[in-house]
Amino acid sequence: AQRRRPLLIWTDASYENGVGLLGFVVYDPDTQAWYHSSRQVPRAVIDSFIKKKQYIGQCEILAAVCVYFTLPDLCRGREIIHWIDNESAIQGLKNGYSPKGDSAKLIHAFHMFNAGLKADVWFEYVESEANVADAPSRNDFELLEMLGSTFYEMVIPEVADFYRPLGQWFFDATGEHLNKRVRSSVPSRMKRARKRARGS
Repeated sequence: AQRRRPLLIWTDASYENGVGLLGFVVYDPDTQAWYHSSRQVPRAVIDSFIKKKQYIGQCEILAAVCVYFTLPDLCRGREIIHWIDNESAIQGLKNGYSPKGDSAKLIHAFHMFNAGLKADVWFEYVESEANVADAPSRNDFELLEMLGSTFYEMVIPEVADFYRPLGQWFFDATGEHLNKRVRSSVPSRMKRARKRARGS
């Protein structure tokens, strides 16, 4: 079988006036398909972080992690180049560790989940001005619509999930015990179209 080319991922986050927004963009060179997502961080997730004024670091990590929760089947077994414009988030994800407890929970969940996905991820820094995920993290979709990108509803695990045994993330990722909150096989707009076709 022909070797698949690396999946390309960009993620970004913004945190302003107490509101966190996450965005990601994915390009699959094998199918020439674009995918993207954007979502506000739930208040419960923000409140679970260590109390301080700014949470951009945690949001950058969360944005990176949520790609794999949202598109597990696309990422499974792939070589991946993943660009982030936040160096501390990159170092935490590369090292599998952070001295900050809230960041560490997110990083540990990623690595256990990816142990099940078996994706070979290379994290790389990108300047903010060159990060295509900057747009969806600020609810700007013009360029992505021009590219014909498919929008997916972003999966953000609930706070309680980060306190369960880490090994459960591995079983979720294998597909055999995949939690409904981390299952994403049909684009959200296709789901909506099917509902309309059924008259619901």
